[in-house]
Parts: sequence; structure tokens; C-alpha cells
Amino acid sequence: MHENRRLPSFINEAAIDGAALFAQYWGRGHGLKPEGKIHFNRFLEKIKTGQKTHPLDNMRILDGFSYEVEGTDLLENQKGILLLSNHSVEGPLRGYGNTFLIDYIFYQAAEEKIRWMQGKGSSAIELIHEALGQATNTITVGNGNGTSGVRELLKAWERGESVGLYPEGVQKKDLQKGDPRAGKLMLLAVKREIQIFTAASYFENGHFRVSIDHLNNEALLSAYDLPSEFMPEQAMIDYAMTMIARHLPPEKRGAYKMGVGL
Repeated sequence: MHENRRLPSFINEAAIDGAALFAQYWGRGHGLKPEGKIHFNRFLEKIKTGQKTHPLDNMRILDGFSYEVEGTDLLENQKGILLLSNHSVEGPLRGYGNTFLIDYIFYQAAEEKIRWMQGKGSSAIELIHEALGQATNTITVGNGNGTSGVRELLKAWERGESVGLYPEGVQKKDLQKGDPRAGKLMLLAVKREIQIFTAASYFENGHFRVSIDHLNNEALLSAYDLPSEFMPEQAMIDYAMTMIARHLPPEKRGAYKMGVGL
């Protein structure tokens, strides 16, 4: 998102200190407008002191930017879904501005907040993201088979909560190959009749663009059952990633520029 070591907790004031590392990494408000930095500083203080705060509650960090979105009608009144999105590093906050915007768009349409899944590791960047995750109530998927994260995902769906996932697992400028483990999560969703949506987002010339798609569960099962040189889970996540790719400029489609599954 290594060495077998951990830095001190970001919310431990005696640490050397995770909060300081977080502030150093994010403190300049990477790419934000002056009017947004005011709100970012408030958000940063919440993170540094371990307060719970959802990205939706800090949307004004993106003040000064414009955006356009298509497909929001697909999200109206949707509860307890799985939302898949690309994990771009471009734009404000090293790409995390896209997450803030998607949270806002989803809430405007469905009147519900998303819980995002994220990996867990020991590098400085991963720990910075972990601090963000602790504050924003993400579902943490640890190293290994990630069974604890899957259990929490299933519990979230049982409670009717919506969950967001980045199938690539890493942040890049263009699309990376989707992780087959994300395909397994999609299969869990389909078997439980959980609706799956994609949010393709990118940032260009000071402007956000987000496109929403609804994935048909029967089509997903067909993709899962098709003969493939890849494992079935890979075929399923590839189907979803190509749905995202078709809404991105050609130069941002990366591993899916040839339109696998379209």
C-alpha cells in the first residue's frame, strides 16, 4: 500500500512520534487550495489526536475544486453494497481527494457512509495510511490471508453497511492488475446478493471526474465461470476493472488498456 518493525502509534502522544510523521507527510495539504487547507488543518488535528472522523465530514478540504459525476442515479437508496474504485495517486492529497469526493457523492445519492477496506503493513507510508484508517473507521486487512478483514466485511454487510474496496491494492497513475483476492470478495458479495458498483475517478487540470456503474450479478457469475488462463477470481476482478477502465482516458487505463472483458 518490509521490514518486520512498527513505528509507535499515531495516537500515542509519547511516540517519536507517529503523529509528527503524519503531519510531516500530509502537513502541507498536498495540492489543496488555500480555502481547503483551513479545513484540512482541522482534519489533521483530529487524526493526530486519534479522534474518529469520516472523510464525508471533512469534504470542505476540497473547497476550490470543481467536479462532474455521472451515474449517481444508480446509487439512489442503495444500502449495504460493495463499491470498487481505482486507486489513483494523482490529485489533491496524493490521490486521496478522490476518496473524499466518492464518499460525498455516495452519501448524496444513498444517504449512507462508506466504510473502506485497506491493507496493513509496517512501512512509514502504510503507517500513515493506518492512522487515517483508524480515524475514519476503515476495515483493516492484515498481512497473510486477511481472514479478520473478511469477517469484519461480512459483519458490515449483515448490519446493512456499504463497503468500499481498491482492487489494485496500490496507488499508481494508471490502472494496475486487480488482485484476485478482491475477486473472492466480489464472489462473496454475489452469493449474498450484495449489489456491486464501480466508481471510476480521475483528476485532471484541477477537475475531478467520477463515473458510477452497476455490475450485474449474473454477468459477474458468467465471468467467473468462463474458461480462463487465469484463476476464476482473477477473471471476475478483471471484469470489474475493465468497467472502471472504460471511463478513464486511454493513458490511464494501464493494465486494462486493451479492454479485457469489454
